[in-house]
Amino acid sequence: MASGQHSPVHPAAAGLGPQRAADLVDRLVASVRAGDDAAIQRHLVRLAEIADIETLLMLRRRLITDVRA
Repeated sequence: MASGQHSPVHPAAAGLGPQRAADLVDRLVASVRAGDDAAIQRHLVRLAEIADIETLLMLRRRLITDVRA
């Protein structure tokens, strides 16, 4: 990879696995539904540490479909 370019996948996300990412997204969406600001903050901090683009897109889809419904 050329200097100055970034990998599209967060380095810490490599060990996350799709099921663990989905579980984190589930917990975050449930916290948003419940209006639990403290839990939302905790989950967002964790997500920022490990999320890759697929996980972020999954979260976006879930928030659009589940919370708005």
